[in-house]
Amino acid sequence: MKAELKEISSYQRELLIEVPADIVQEEIDRASQTIKKTARLPGFRPGKTPLPIIKSRFSREIKDEVLNRLLPRYYEEALKQHRLSPISPPVMDDIAVKEGDPLLFKASFEVKPPIKVENYQGLKGTRSEVKVTPEEVQTALCRLQEKGAQLVSVEGRGVQSGDWVMLDVVEQFDPPTKGGSHREENALIEVGSPRTFEGFSQQLMGMNRGEEKSFTIDYPPELPQERLAGKKVRYKVKLKEIKFKELPPLDDEFARDLGDFKNLGDLREEMEKDLLSHKEEEAERALTDELLSQLIDTHTFEVPSYLVERELDRRVSRVANNFVMKGIDLKRVEFDWDKLRQEQRPDAIKSVKKWLIVEQIASQENIVVTSDEVQTEIERIATENNKSVAYIKGWLEKEGRMEEVKNQLLFRKTVDFLKKKAIIIKKGEK
Repeated sequence: MKAELKEISSYQRELLIEVPADIVQEEIDRASQTIKKTARLPGFRPGKTPLPIIKSRFSREIKDEVLNRLLPRYYEEALKQHRLSPISPPVMDDIAVKEGDPLLFKASFEVKPPIKVENYQGLKGTRSEVKVTPEEVQTALCRLQEKGAQLVSVEGRGVQSGDWVMLDVVEQFDPPTKGGSHREENALIEVGSPRTFEGFSQQLMGMNRGEEKSFTIDYPPELPQERLAGKKVRYKVKLKEIKFKELPPLDDEFARDLGDFKNLGDLREEMEKDLLSHKEEEAERALTDELLSQLIDTHTFEVPSYLVERELDRRVSRVANNFVMKGIDLKRVEFDWDKLRQEQRPDAIKSVKKWLIVEQIASQENIVVTSDEVQTEIERIATENNKSVAYIKGWLEKEGRMEEVKNQLLFRKTVDFLKKKAIIIKKGEK
């Protein structure tokens, strides 16, 4: 086998591979014999068709079988020969295979660019001092109160701001669009909410149960909902029900209903601890970003496009999952996914740069993740999700996420190393 390596850029590689003709012939003969055993052609008994006829009639199948066996095998051999570790799947092209000739093909792929990180000890950073105020605790309790609220039907009055209304809605664009009118039954809308267009809420104010109404709204061009922005829409609505949000009282019973709390005071203490922990985590993330941003600014290198696209895939997937968790049908939602990728690209590039720098520092400092640390992390994940350790470990292995766990641990250990070596002052100090 011959394998010529070409460096296209700091992270792009091409291998021009040649497989000897005798090996190619062996594979052609093997594939031909396999097909011959089961081939049924007019005038020949099964297994008795001459090989030249088999090769002529089944040339495509034979070629595919030969390539399926030889391409991955000799690609892997070429990688070993040149001591390469790709980070992307190969693109195979310029394939030439013919009986009696060598197999020629090109494999294109990406590798991590060579990076040497310098001056990463003694970085300067600021750690914010965190505290939780009584007002913040009260706000958090009110959010819990909102989650426990119930919608109660209203009788004997019209719609007021803050009410929830159930409507049958017919929506039609003016001028009409290709999809025509859209009808939705039992739509639940909060009147006066920032989520509801103000003009729509105003049209509903004062309506009574069973009442029908038609109106037109001219939406402004700057409206966040692109489907409606700058459009004139005619509505016909029928008000089926008026509800108001009834909040549970913030008392000891409320606290006991939420968990193992004796009274509201216990719940307040737990909320304060949670808020403090969350703020401390945010402060540490901000410090991490500050330190790593300094390294990004002082180290210039090309970022592999495969890693950037993979990071963008993760970010888009998170947005899609948020839609699903809110009960939104992804097939019906009007969302510009390409625009999202474009907007997220700079942050995705920065995220990949951070990881490549941290990984290189770990290599230079011989920072590694032990099997005991991985096991401890699996146990932590299991506890957080109220699952058995065996279940979490099996799930991580099945989903191919075990390497992700190791990478996250390596990132944390290396960042902890940078913080220990950094000059960190508390915010407000000189």
